[in-house]
Amino acid sequence: MSNKKERHEIEDLKHEVMSGEDLSTNELRITARNKAIDAVFAHLEKKHPEWRQEPLYEETAKYFTPLSARTIQYIISGGFDRKRDARKQHQDPNQMSIFGDADGDQQLNANH
Repeated sequence: MSNKKERHEIEDLKHEVMSGEDLSTNELRITARNKAIDAVFAHLEKKHPEWRQEPLYEETAKYFTPLSARTIQYIISGGFDRKRDARKQHQDPNQMSIFGDADGDQQLNANH
């Protein structure tokens, strides 16, 4: 569906959005990626107003492999953000995780 010029345009947009972000933790990298997904989707939606939603999700997914069109749809609908926020609300701050906190950083037990 996209030509070479449009592909470069979108890759530049994606890079522009991601380059200004703090990518120090996993959660921040995912947030930056989701902002880039929103930007690319909005760009395609504006450029191709005649397209239905499903082709827009599929085209956006091409720039964010290995994500599927369904995952792109979930991210754009805000599902990822709602799930993350709900998880943070129910997280016990006194409970230590052996797998790391929500930001992907390893927590250390202060007693050891």
